[in-house]
Amino acid sequence: MMRKVYQIEGLDCANCAREVEEYLNKNEAIEKAVIDFMGKKIFITFKNEELSMEAISTLIADVEDGVTLLDPSKKEEKDGEEESEKGFMKENEIKIIRLVISSVLLAFAYFWYQLPFVAQIIIYVVSYLSAGYDVVLSMFKGFAKKRFFTEYSLMTVATIGALCIQEFPEAVLVMILYQIGELLQDAAVDHSRNQIKNALEIRPKEAMVYRDNSWLTVAPEDLKIGEKVEVKVGEIIPADGKILEGNGTVDMAHITGESVPVTVQQEENLYSGSILVSGHIFMEVQKSYADSTVSKVANAIFQLGSHGASAPIVVEKPDNSRAKKKGKAEKFVSKFASIYTPIVFLVALLVAVIFPIFGTPFSKSIYNALIFLVVSCPCAIVISVPLTSFVGMGELAHRGIIVKGSNYLDLLRSAKTIVCDKTGTLTKGKLAVEKIVSPSLDEKELLEYVAYAESISNHPIAKAIVEAYGKEVDNQQISDAQEILGKGVHIAYKNHIVEVGNPKLVKVDEIAKEPGSIVYVSVDGEYKGYIVLKDQLKDNAIEFVKEAHTMNMKVEMLSGDKKEYAELVANQLGLDDFKGELLPEEKVSSLEKVLEVKENQPVLYMGDGVNDAPSIMRADVGVAMGAVGSEAAIEAADMVIMNDDLKSVITSCKIAKKVYRTSIFNIAFALTIKFVVYVLALFNISSMWMALLADVGVTLLLIFHSLFLSNRLKKIK
Repeated sequence: MMRKVYQIEGLDCANCAREVEEYLNKNEAIEKAVIDFMGKKIFITFKNEELSMEAISTLIADVEDGVTLLDPSKKEEKDGEEESEKGFMKENEIKIIRLVISSVLLAFAYFWYQLPFVAQIIIYVVSYLSAGYDVVLSMFKGFAKKRFFTEYSLMTVATIGALCIQEFPEAVLVMILYQIGELLQDAAVDHSRNQIKNALEIRPKEAMVYRDNSWLTVAPEDLKIGEKVEVKVGEIIPADGKILEGNGTVDMAHITGESVPVTVQQEENLYSGSILVSGHIFMEVQKSYADSTVSKVANAIFQLGSHGASAPIVVEKPDNSRAKKKGKAEKFVSKFASIYTPIVFLVALLVAVIFPIFGTPFSKSIYNALIFLVVSCPCAIVISVPLTSFVGMGELAHRGIIVKGSNYLDLLRSAKTIVCDKTGTLTKGKLAVEKIVSPSLDEKELLEYVAYAESISNHPIAKAIVEAYGKEVDNQQISDAQEILGKGVHIAYKNHIVEVGNPKLVKVDEIAKEPGSIVYVSVDGEYKGYIVLKDQLKDNAIEFVKEAHTMNMKVEMLSGDKKEYAELVANQLGLDDFKGELLPEEKVSSLEKVLEVKENQPVLYMGDGVNDAPSIMRADVGVAMGAVGSEAAIEAADMVIMNDDLKSVITSCKIAKKVYRTSIFNIAFALTIKFVVYVLALFNISSMWMALLADVGVTLLLIFHSLFLSNRLKKIK
């Protein structure tokens, strides 16, 4: 099967997008079509042979005219896409002019009482067509293609019916307000889209590099590893690297979500996409642009912006994965919208035919039927639910948490189990001195001997001990230095022979029975003690587990490390279960067992390394930790935690729950208002104005309710 993605322009109605999606999925050549209305993308998986873009455009035209399909892989079409991103007023100026003309004509006909009746009718009709000729035209085009139950037919039949029973002002005003509602809906959606697009401004535009004995301005993509780059105040760090000269303060909010700027100095690492807010630095490029942090973040955000509403799976999940399914709210909306409109047409017809039998005047019955049609447009629900998800993902992106589709939001809110890797996920992945034991020497003295001995080695244990020593090592005091492979190190220091290593080198009185990496020490052949080093827990790891338990979520661990080390970490954190000494394929098998047990509850897997990629891919929601984590893990992940903060996972679950509750509220509120108007119409109480309020008014209310959700999400910690 082949999968293609296209940019789609001119599809400005969420309900129309749903109808196009359903129509494409009925085509024999198409396995699956997903339209992301928010991201303006269409994702198509073909069964056997790929259809041409022209053929797909023809299929779309059968449902909706005026839609343009672009191939984003072609530069010229990308340029066209960028040119099409106009301001809201510019993009809709003709429609706005039409509505102004229509409003002026309506006011003229309504308030000039001396105007002849025929002239009134003509002005009302011209006003009506000025406001809604495109809606009427779309209805007839739909009829020609045997598509009778659309929002265009709902609105056209209702308003033309009102004209026929001489409710001229109501008919015209309903169409005007409907079109204004559509414009405001577009504006709200564009606002939400732009929130995501603005995140891509983290990409640097240029870099100042020292090349061929001079300073040159080049594109970040052209930077080479090892080159020297100058960064001034206010500029975006163009590449991942380390500081050669200078110091400053760096804003990493776009990368990690960290709101407080970080002070950096010589030899410290820098991440591309960060902004130098003070100071002046020269840095050495250590990663190509393609492998840089900013590139990873931009790609992840692009996936978010492209996969907003009903995102396809970026990495193919197993057939039984819950991640392939839409969220509950979105599934309800899709099903509801497909059966709702025909039912409303039928009920409206029954109202028009049956009520006169029981004595209701025929004109009043027709009027009530028209009310049914006006109020029945499903746009309020169809747009508000995906918009709510989009707002939620935008807020997460602002915090440095990239979720690659709203389907994962639904899984996050209902997840009950988090399975974690150990090293680099729950722990820092960096050894540190935990304990110093010596029967005859002071701890500082023993550490000094060991630090001088280990200073000749590049082993991670050696570096950790030297770092713990915290003083500069005078190499001139060292002689007869030897690093013995598989055993340890030997030096002469202060007229003493110092040996540091394992029992193969150091004769020990007793083997230490403590978890962790242990180095033994002898001075002049006499055993002096040992030092215990352990991988350190991340700063908020304990708090992360506690919060998960507070939310009735279990936290388990699958580690490739020795069982005793894994057990130590599990006990320190209070984990619900753990397994150690697992190969990558054994991690997947263990995760499969967890998924089987948690059959109806989504399972998250958190990891950072290449060995975690298979498990990340298999989980219902795969989470990659850190902007500098493994490329394989980030690509496989459904969610990327750029700030490397474990609590971000809990925050994501809280936000997902809030988004879901807001979606359910929007659905319930819209249906309740519509039902009330239906009931009032049956009792001859409601009016066309009330119906319009229940349609356009509720749609706009729910759109803004979804957009204001962002303010409420900001309060979630």
